[in-house]
Amino acid sequence: MKKILIADDDEEIAFLISDALTDEGYSTVCVHNGDGAIQAVKNTEFDLILLDVMMPNTDGHAVCRKIRSDVSCPIIFVSAKNRSEDMLLGFKIGADDYIEKPFDLDILTAKVKARLNGSDRRAKKAPRIKSYGNITINEDEMYDEDMNYIGKGPAGHYELLQIAASVARKLQEEGVIKEHFG
Repeated sequence: MKKILIADDDEEIAFLISDALTDEGYSTVCVHNGDGAIQAVKNTEFDLILLDVMMPNTDGHAVCRKIRSDVSCPIIFVSAKNRSEDMLLGFKIGADDYIEKPFDLDILTAKVKARLNGSDRRAKKAPRIKSYGNITINEDEMYDEDMNYIGKGPAGHYELLQIAASVARKLQEEGVIKEHFG
């Protein structure tokens, strides 16, 4: 179940959003100030964060600046600050979207779904698969021609094998391999 952090100092709005997202099958955590949002992110891994800008203690912009380097999930600002400069600042410091208050709950829910589906699509991208002779390689795994698992290597093996295969093809074209190895 996808987990969403809702950080808004207006408890009524936070619980309204929470109810709507819970009805859609998401798990939600509500906090009502910036410090609570920072603490929640330290303790829990979220799939998406809804963040009000104007909150007591630490505002949403400061929260975003503080957590953005530690979280890769989408951050959506939900704010009454609706001037272009406010929105641009939000995007500049790491927001993925910006929803103006007052908002349409159906639109907010649709944007949350779209962001979560987008992150799922990126996570489930198709592996790059190449075959070199009797070896088939994807980013993480290698198989021989009989599809026997050969191994799993660290990041970079795929690229290294591509380079080696390219060099081998060039040597084969120039006859070097046949000359030295028959």
